Amino acid sequence: MNIHDIKISAVLPNYNMANFLPKAIQTLVDQTEKFFEIIIIDDASTDDSLKIIYDFMQRYDNIQLIKHEKNLGVNPGLNHGIEQSAADYILFCAADDWYHPHIVTLAKAAIKKCPSVKLICGDAVVYFYDKKAPFHRMLSFPQKNTYISPAEFRSIISHHYIGFNGGSIIANRQAVMDAKMLQPSLRWHADWLLQFVLALKHGLYYIDHVFAYVDLREESYCEGRHNMMQQKQVLIAMIDTLQTRYPELWQDFKKYGLMPNYSSRFLSWFLFNANLRRYVSVRLLWR
Repeated sequence: MNIHDIKISAVLPNYNMANFLPKAIQTLVDQTEKFFEIIIIDDASTDDSLKIIYDFMQRYDNIQLIKHEKNLGVNPGLNHGIEQSAADYILFCAADDWYHPHIVTLAKAAIKKCPSVKLICGDAVVYFYDKKAPFHRMLSFPQKNTYISPAEFRSIISHHYIGFNGGSIIANRQAVMDAKMLQPSLRWHADWLLQFVLALKHGLYYIDHVFAYVDLREESYCEGRHNMMQQKQVLIAMIDTLQTRYPELWQDFKKYGLMPNYSSRFLSWFLFNANLRRYVSVRLLWR
């Protein structure tokens, strides 16, 4: 495979993030190798977001804008961008994060080494709103800068849980489409499910390098998981989605007790809710 023929695009949904958007876009255009496209989906913003986007579009020819006339949400926005992209691989972005300048270069090197790879993941630095110092979230895969097969991935998660960094994922576009993309009902856990589906089906390539700098604020979208009523509905939707959309992976998810996060409250939900109880396994109770 000619490394110059590999097309990697960034897909960035935005809603009223004018205060953060310039930094996110600037780090995407300041790559040592250009993204094929930077697709920005504006989800009916009412602030100065569009003005900022148009200004960048005048200066950089690889930026494209998709405008939503009404607010549809983060996951429909990402899905729209993925559908419209002409790239081979997609970086999933957030408007309030920023990105390392070597992402495209690192990803292309991984694809050249392993042309069939469908999922590339890296590390992240997370800035928590309630902590003074940032946290370097390194993935604890024993193999680094190499391909990890589906069988090897299963072996790893059978011993200990490994998550993914949402802002540090590059996925093969067709594999994402085949995996039915991001499910809107899963809200802040939609990317988590997609990442594990891809890893279980295709394996992954782990790059021991920071991809993204994540600004985790109290009002960040993913912080919705702390609303217990909403989180419970999201978990019920996740279990339903696993059974209906990914029946071939149901036993894997259940066997390894895979969850986006764990707490004693979640365990009580799973034990006393009929919709969730079907997912209970020895491994889930142990976690």
